[in-house]
Amino acid sequence: MASPAQRVFVQDVVATADAMTKRLEVLLARHEQVPRERQTIADGVTSLLESARAAAKGENPPYRRLTNWWRAPLLEAAYQYLHAAQVQMIDLYDDEEVETAIPAALARIRRELDRDDPRRATAEKLASIRSDEARRVALRTCFEAAYTASDEWHRRQRSFRNIIVLATIGITVLMALVGTLVFIKPSFMPFCFENVQQAEGAQAPTGTTPTDPSRPGSTAEVVTAFVVTSCPTGEPANDDSPASSFDIVMVALMGLLGGSLAAAVSIRKVQGSATPYDIPVVLATLKVPTGALTAVVGLVAIRGDFVPGLSGLDSQEQILAYALVLGYAQQLATGFLDRRAEGLAKEPAAEPVAAKEIKPEAARTETPRRRGWGSLRRR
Repeated sequence: MASPAQRVFVQDVVATADAMTKRLEVLLARHEQVPRERQTIADGVTSLLESARAAAKGENPPYRRLTNWWRAPLLEAAYQYLHAAQVQMIDLYDDEEVETAIPAALARIRRELDRDDPRRATAEKLASIRSDEARRVALRTCFEAAYTASDEWHRRQRSFRNIIVLATIGITVLMALVGTLVFIKPSFMPFCFENVQQAEGAQAPTGTTPTDPSRPGSTAEVVTAFVVTSCPTGEPANDDSPASSFDIVMVALMGLLGGSLAAAVSIRKVQGSATPYDIPVVLATLKVPTGALTAVVGLVAIRGDFVPGLSGLDSQEQILAYALVLGYAQQLATGFLDRRAEGLAKEPAAEPVAAKEIKPEAARTETPRRRGWGSLRRR
């Protein structure tokens, strides 16, 4: 049973293929007797559209839930077939339709290709080509290059998503192993801090010298010092082994809270994903276990005097507060991934094409807008 998002994807692909089939019938109906060459082209387009439908419905390649989510073979195959059919349909256009499709081709090329791409420079010369047949070939080449760039962009998005998922799983498994080990043997990674505190007001023991020699014989107050052990779970269990099995649990939980807070802050800036890979959601998920990791590592570094000027935490509340802040601090590392995701989501295009340059007829070669699982902004 396909998920709701996948059902939307199937509907979008099938609807697009049906619309192209109707358009194909209109192109063939212009001729009382269809030439053999045009019929061959039409048969090829029909075959490609049938392959797109089969891929969308999970017939070829076969649908497998995990494989389809991880590698997206159905999604990519369906749109590759649609793109190939759209390119091949250009051979059935008359000269006026080819002329009308040039602005759409330029718009797509400028959106998909970088400024220094030689294919983009070739596309800019479409309007200056005099030969009708040469212009048709150039138009077909431009759309093919644009669709290829779009498919590659989506593959990069999927690869980036998969890397983030693997990192999330790896960090989660690592934290589970470390947490289990330290829970069984707390002394392997203690989170308790010993602090020397001074208490004023204690009387000097009998027979000792008063602290103030200017007042002989007086009962001057002396200052005594004692060691206080603070742990994430409160007071230490015993003097011999102050660490508790639940210390790492408390630290990890506070780190998870800090990571969740960072995820919530990052999600508020998300305007929605233009691809079916939900990269913002995957990045937000990564922040949660990473928060636990940075909280544990940070407290270990503080306890080991790795941070200059910060070697002891005075109370349970202070330890937990540091764990929370350290969990949120994972944003320093995952923020780079956020910027990387934003960079991948940006259009490589330089300047947009004015809307008035694209005529309504040019939409014949464009894939209709899709939503949900199939809402591929660049496809």
